[in-house]
Amino acid sequence: LRLRGVFAQRLSSVWLVTEHAEGGELLGEVARQGRLQEEEPAAQRSLQAGTVRVMDFGMAVRSHSSCGVPLRYFREVGKDRYRAPECYVPAQSSVQVVAPTQSSLDGIALVSYRGAWLCEVRLPASAEPGQPCTAEPCGYTVPPADIFAVGVCILLMMCAPLVWEKALLRDPAF
Repeated sequence: LRLRGVFAQRLSSVWLVTEHAEGGELLGEVARQGRLQEEEPAAQRSLQAGTVRVMDFGMAVRSHSSCGVPLRYFREVGKDRYRAPECYVPAQSSVQVVAPTQSSLDGIALVSYRGAWLCEVRLPASAEPGQPCTAEPCGYTVPPADIFAVGVCILLMMCAPLVWEKALLRDPAF
């Protein structure tokens, strides 16, 4: 898509104006066709001008601070079916989890919470692998959530509409 203009209101809000994409949402096109067929010519499976163009800045946020530190977010954003599982952050300041066998150097790990959610937590230094502990939910970083959303788009194009409502462990279709 061609960028037509950029408007900013301080550093808190930026609007990107692009050319109009007539094809609409990818999910709507897949629902109409059943799935996008690989054997069809590219022009027949297009959403705009002979190509599939995936773009959604509706929930765009900064991924890193000005000094390069990854930023962490705690709110659900985007549409349910495209939202990564770790974007469902528990509201509590501490949660009971089982410490995984591996975590990052800063003690952050992706864990199952109450058998329904996957969330990133900061483990206490005393956490022992395989043992219950109290951990602090630490939100999520943007790049893995964006990669999940792109994967959902690819799955939609290749397979058909998604069967899950939300990317949660408690959803049997996920």
